[in-house]
Amino acid sequence: MKMSLQEPRSRETAQPHARFIAETAVRSLLYEVSISPKPGLVDRFDSGAHQDMDFFTYIDSSVALFQYFQSAAEEGCSASQDPIETLFPRLQKLGLWAEQRMYSATSGINTHKGSIFTLGLLCGSLGYLYGAGDEFDEEKLLALCGRIAAPAMKQSLQSIRPAHAVTGGERLFVRTGQTGIRGEAAAGYPSIKNYGIPALREALRAGHSINDAGILVLLELLCHVEDSNVFSRGGVKHQNELAERARMILNSGHFDIRAVEELNQYCIQENISPGGCADLLAATLFLYLYFDKRAEHRESLCVSIPKSAERTAR
Repeated sequence: MKMSLQEPRSRETAQPHARFIAETAVRSLLYEVSISPKPGLVDRFDSGAHQDMDFFTYIDSSVALFQYFQSAAEEGCSASQDPIETLFPRLQKLGLWAEQRMYSATSGINTHKGSIFTLGLLCGSLGYLYGAGDEFDEEKLLALCGRIAAPAMKQSLQSIRPAHAVTGGERLFVRTGQTGIRGEAAAGYPSIKNYGIPALREALRAGHSINDAGILVLLELLCHVEDSNVFSRGGVKHQNELAERARMILNSGHFDIRAVEELNQYCIQENISPGGCADLLAATLFLYLYFDKRAEHRESLCVSIPKSAERTAR
């Protein structure tokens, strides 16, 4: 579904849309954590393979990131008349600020660092396209994400040294050559484009609830994504095992919630958490909520505060 605009927008005139983008980003995070059960991940039923966080930790973190997502969209709008290479450093600076907001809301627990990166990039890219007055769809948005992120991601990968590899993504690259989320971003998130969005729409067309559709998307992503979180906790062996188990569930011919629950128990037992896939699930939900559901929420951009409520607020 394409979004068509007529002329460039200023940061000020784009603020209502930036708020909508931020609301959509927070909704996608709340949807992601609410989808249950999710193998190895925090959801409404349990904390998966995590002992330091729960469902409410994620709610606190999600709400704390609203202003960041709005600022990222506004920054993208402001950058729409500048060279595109200037946007990533600006979003990166906002991302560091967002991480501090997250840690403050969660008492130092990393709940959404991956989504701060991916959803922040998506929000900034949407702001850029909106500010430029361009006509755009999901494909153009994801391609723009790649153009914005690729130079920094290439430089980041080139700077990794085996002796100083600390994060799961760095160790994944050093030991296997897999580029993880850096490669995803630089390539315009092919896992979202080729697997996440198609799987979500297919599941919804088949009559699945948004909860069950989200589970199916996660399983599809588990089959294809180089998840550095899984690698960090269990190595290539567990990456392959998790992908095989997810594919078996998808190939069974019907949605087997018990098999998903069993996979969750396996992840808990083996201390596996596919957090990278969870971030891509949230991003997939974000695109769905923005492009497919935007018409249902379009009026929210134009609704003003009732006079009586305005007086009460004062």
